[in-house]
Amino acid sequence: AELATVLIAQRLSDVLLEEYIGGGGMGAVFRGRDLTLHRTVAVKVLSTYQTSDVEGGKRFDTEARSAARLDHPHIARLHYIGEERGLRYIVFEFIEGTNLRELILADGPLSVPQAVSYTLQIADALVHAWQRTVVHPDIKPSNIIISTDGQAKLGDMGLARLEHVEQAEHEMTAT
Repeated sequence: AELATVLIAQRLSDVLLEEYIGGGGMGAVFRGRDLTLHRTVAVKVLSTYQTSDVEGGKRFDTEARSAARLDHPHIARLHYIGEERGLRYIVFEFIEGTNLRELILADGPLSVPQAVSYTLQIADALVHAWQRTVVHPDIKPSNIIISTDGQAKLGDMGLARLEHVEQAEHEMTAT
């Protein structure tokens, strides 16, 4: 919440942070405008608590490299990472839609065909990640976005990590 009030309408590099979308322990997520490429993006600004030490910085870099290995229609694409004014951030594809948690809270349980369709789409995304030795440690309804055209996309891949990382990096991710 603190990040949201300070950063709304601010620029991080070539991205104007337009609207606070949500956040949690890892930081705040904004809808932004990439002023160079003229596209809407999602920007996750990590809390300074998460990245202020050397270990947090290494974990951030490892997780970003992991997410960058993925290119799949049911995974939100990572565009780039940056650091400015002591803030680390991830810029990724903005998906117009609603996360699965909010959708279920608003509309009630999914129909069986919807549930099967979304499950198969996300399973396909997870197979793609697994084939590239990437693990997403936080699969939950709020990290699955249902686009306006009914496609399920796995978000928050900035948390993903390489499965075959060195022992020291593995311990950082576990932390």
